[in-house]
Amino acid sequence: MKKYFTVLIILVLVSLLAVGCKETPSLAPTPAPAPTPAPTPAPVTTTGIDNFRLLISDDVNAIEDFEHLYVTITSVGVHQSGESGGWHILDPEPNPDGDNVTGIDLKPLVGQNALAIWSGTLPEGEYTKVFIYVESVKGILNGGAELEIKLPSGKLQISKPFTIGDDVVNFVYDITVIKTGKSDKYILKPQIAQSGAGQKINEVIVEEEQEEPEDSEDELKLVIHGEPGPGAEVTLSVTDDGTPVEGASVTVNGEEAGSTDADGQLIILLPDTPGEVEIEATWGDKSGEIELDLEEQEVAESEWFEGTIIDLDEGQEYSSPWLMTLEGVEGQVLVYVVELEGTPSVDAWAEVEGVLVNNTIEDAKAKIEEED
Repeated sequence: MKKYFTVLIILVLVSLLAVGCKETPSLAPTPAPAPTPAPTPAPVTTTGIDNFRLLISDDVNAIEDFEHLYVTITSVGVHQSGESGGWHILDPEPNPDGDNVTGIDLKPLVGQNALAIWSGTLPEGEYTKVFIYVESVKGILNGGAELEIKLPSGKLQISKPFTIGDDVVNFVYDITVIKTGKSDKYILKPQIAQSGAGQKINEVIVEEEQEEPEDSEDELKLVIHGEPGPGAEVTLSVTDDGTPVEGASVTVNGEEAGSTDADGQLIILLPDTPGEVEIEATWGDKSGEIELDLEEQEVAESEWFEGTIIDLDEGQEYSSPWLMTLEGVEGQVLVYVVELEGTPSVDAWAEVEGVLVNNTIEDAKAKIEEED
C-alpha cells in the first residue's frame, strides 16, 4: 500500500511540472514582421521630340523711344487644365539672343519678329494660361539715358488657350511697352491680340560667324540681331572671349559705321542694294568680321487704311505720330503723318495712305473724317 501511494505522488508531481512548463511564457523575442517594400516611382516618359516652343515678340507702341529694352525673364509658367493638369514651370534658355547682355532685348523683336526662349516637351492636353516671371526691365532711351521700368507684380500673364498634341506648337508671347499719357513713365504689358499659337512670325535667328580656331586669341566675335535685308536696321554685338567690347570701331563694306556702346552693341543700317556685305570690327590689336548675303525683297506698295485714332502727340507737327486701330490690321499701328487734311483728335476717324511695315506707317498721308 505504501509503495502504491509513493508512485501516485510521483505521477502527480510529473503532471504538475508538465502543466507549469506549458503555461510559462517563452523568453525568446518575437521576430519583427518583414518591412513593406517602398512603392516604385512611375517612370517618366520622354519622347525626345519637342512639341512646344515659346517665342517672345514686341508690338510697336513706344519701343521707338528706346535704343534697347532688356527684359530679364527668370521662369515661365504654363497651366494645363483637366484632372491631370496643373502648372508646368519652364526655365528659359540662357542668353537666347546671343548678345551676352542680361535680359532679352525687345528692340529687334518688333512686329512679327519673334525669338524662341524655350523648346521642349509638355504633356499632351489642353492649356489655358501662360505666366512670364520678370526680374527686371532696363531701358536705354534714344540718346543713352537709362531707366528702370517697374513691374509691380513681377509677372506678365495672359489667358490664351492652346492644345498640345501631335504637332509642334509655336506659342508667341507678345510684350509691348507703352508711354503713359504725357509723362515720361513707361509700362510693360502683354499684347493679347498678338499672342498665342498659330501667329504669323519672322523667327529671329542669331547669325554667328564660323567658330574661331582655338589658337586665334586676337579675334573678336560678331553677332547680328534682327532680320537682315537691304536697307534694314540691325544690331551688331561685339564680344571678346564672351565680354562685351566698348569702343570697337565698326565698318560696313569698308565705310565707317560708328563705335560699340558699353554693352558692346551698335545699331547699323545695311546697304539698300542686295548682295554680300562685310562687317568688320577692330579694337586695339584685335579684330573680327562677319559676312551677310542680302537677298532682294519685294517692294511694298502704298495702301489706304481706315481706322480710329486712340492716341497722338500734340506737341509735334500734325500731332504725329498717331497710335491707331486700323480695319483689317491686327494690333495697334503707329502712324507718322507728313500730309494732313483736317484736324486730328483722339477717337477721330481717319483715312491714311502709306506702306505698312511691322505695324508702322511712315510718311503717311492722312485725312480726318469730319463729323456731320
